[in-house]
Amino acid sequence: MDIDASDRYIPVIASEGTISAAARKLGVSQPAMSLALSQLEKKLGVQIFDRQSVPLQLTAEGRIYLHYLNLQKQLIDDCNRELAELNSDNVFDFSLGAPAIYAETMLLRSVISYRKLRSQDHIHIKTAHLTRLAESVINGTLDAFISTSNELPPQIKSIYIKDEHLFFCRRSVPGKNNKSALPDKDSEMIFMEDDQPLQKIINKYLKENGIPYKNHISVNQVSSALRLMEAGQGTAIISEDALGILKSKKNIVITPLPAALSSRKIYFAYNGERFMSEPLKIISGLLIKENLKK
Repeated sequence: MDIDASDRYIPVIASEGTISAAARKLGVSQPAMSLALSQLEKKLGVQIFDRQSVPLQLTAEGRIYLHYLNLQKQLIDDCNRELAELNSDNVFDFSLGAPAIYAETMLLRSVISYRKLRSQDHIHIKTAHLTRLAESVINGTLDAFISTSNELPPQIKSIYIKDEHLFFCRRSVPGKNNKSALPDKDSEMIFMEDDQPLQKIINKYLKENGIPYKNHISVNQVSSALRLMEAGQGTAIISEDALGILKSKKNIVITPLPAALSSRKIYFAYNGERFMSEPLKIISGLLIKENLKK
């Protein structure tokens, strides 16, 4: 199943802003694309693009039409995937995402296990901030991702994987109490970006304990906080998966967070409005299985 050529042109024209740019991107002639667009508008009885705007802008009718085109594409993709699964010899092509630290740890382990079952499939692994991962799943450029939060857009569903323990970590310092990494008034803190789940935990701990702090470095990935902490640049909250990739813990002071803050839930998230393919079911099962072993 597929959609008409003229319908494939609409989202590209909308993103490129001109018919000529869209035609170049798709490798078709500009006159052919213009004719197809005109014929489609005549058939629908509405104008899809405002020809007076530069770059081209969708009309109100065009926005509605593009919305339903996207829904149609999702349904066709889901239909093709479900039909493909009837044939066990088919090769699947799918994409998985995660924040960088989880792409290097739990997701990587599950992909290795998956390839023992289905080595013929094509798997794409992408790293990004949770907000970007969620956006990618909604627009269909990503199939699923590992999430450290279930506060996600309503169309995204999540499967619980495990509870993950969290630790304050810092490099040991001569002459300082190196029995605990809990921050105090002299601690230099390595922060995450404000909207990240880990940063909310840091903020809660510092506020509840009335701890003044110094902060000169903020990062958007736990892997960056880990490397900065190793280099003695401050105290950071590090997850147990992140600790697993440390080359050595010899000079690192590691202290679990207080019980009320010491763990968070990890999820496998996907678009609940779309067909969940067999590869995604296998990957989610492997994630749960791999983490039950630990």
